[in-house]
Amino acid sequence: MSPADVLAGLLPRDEVREGGTPIGGATPEATVSPGSVEEVVEVLRAASAEGFGVVPSGSGADLGASAPTGPFVVLSTTGLKGVEMYEPADLTLSAQAGSTLGEIGDVAGPHGQWLPFDPPFAPSRTLGGLAATGVRGPLAASYGAPRDHILGLTLVTGDGRLLRLGGRVMKNVAGFDLVRLVVGSRGTLGVIVSVNVRLFPRPAHEVGLVLEAATSHELVTAARAVATAPVLPASAVLVSGLRAEVGADASSADASRTPKPPSLLVLRIHGAPETVAADSTRLQAHVGRSFRVVEGAEAFALLTAVRDHAMTGPIVIRVSALPNRIGDVLAGAEALGDTVQIMADPIAGRVRAAVSGASTEGLEQVAHAAARLGGGYALERAPVGVSIRVPGSSPDGPVATLARGLADRFDPQRVLWPGKRVT
Repeated sequence: MSPADVLAGLLPRDEVREGGTPIGGATPEATVSPGSVEEVVEVLRAASAEGFGVVPSGSGADLGASAPTGPFVVLSTTGLKGVEMYEPADLTLSAQAGSTLGEIGDVAGPHGQWLPFDPPFAPSRTLGGLAATGVRGPLAASYGAPRDHILGLTLVTGDGRLLRLGGRVMKNVAGFDLVRLVVGSRGTLGVIVSVNVRLFPRPAHEVGLVLEAATSHELVTAARAVATAPVLPASAVLVSGLRAEVGADASSADASRTPKPPSLLVLRIHGAPETVAADSTRLQAHVGRSFRVVEGAEAFALLTAVRDHAMTGPIVIRVSALPNRIGDVLAGAEALGDTVQIMADPIAGRVRAAVSGASTEGLEQVAHAAARLGGGYALERAPVGVSIRVPGSSPDGPVATLARGLADRFDPQRVLWPGKRVT
């Protein structure tokens, strides 16, 4: 029987549909949306027994550009919804994996609390997908990465075992921290079905500081000065190619009729009003430049546009290096074309670029340049047939050996994300 037929015999009719959205050009045999943890277990056990692959998916925003190999199904966790536990006094919350960050914000917001994760298009992201990818947003500069605030999670392994890792409070781990191992594993160790997180008090006041220049290179010195300031902003982002006016729809901008937009260095500062004012003054004095201050709805619109920038091109790449080499990384990314859009974090040394068109040779040059700078490179989105050879470790090296050992423990039949990892 086909995977679709096998799963149709296990799950309710409305949870299984044939086909689905292609991943890297490969079309799934079926897409399933289990409504319970028990059904997720059944899907993984069936896949192990029948020999087809499973690609876990949340909102689908970070499935990447590589194609799974062999017959596979997409397992969407969007049917796993709801907050399971919320303790405002303890700043802890547990929710099923398909709950979105927007929904969690609706629960925590009335208590003056929030989850400071701001990946691109954050409100529609699922909590499980965020844990699986570990993707960071600009606020990671001050709050840290998602793995720093995920206290525990529940995972279904490739052969259908249910593992509860970590807990619901801080200091709950004795021995090796498996939670941090799973966060960022991108679905290769199991399907995350619930997540426990730590929340934070919502800042009372917030402003944006904006510095403009004709090119991003003119802002690199200021951006590096921000990274070494005596007080750090909540986030610092350098963007180029942001065409829309603050609060406008970027898709309505006509690149052929409008002049090239200025590059922007955008700082986010929040806290008590007095602290925000003092930090703003100290940052500008340290940088030696006068920033434009935006507040209220204008600040919200700008910070949202910056957060989501450089995510909509046909090719999206992510490059990282040491923060003091951010200028070199920007130069390499901008060399990919005149229409490249860039969102860079000068504190972390990370750059995301959306490119309308680039040669494989050009992409590989950026990848090798990142490796020479001591960083990494990932192709997040690309047309079918576009791939690159990324400099990496030897298939016989210690990292690959560890990856195979983990796969043997968590996914002995190699069901999850077939073809994505070292096997």
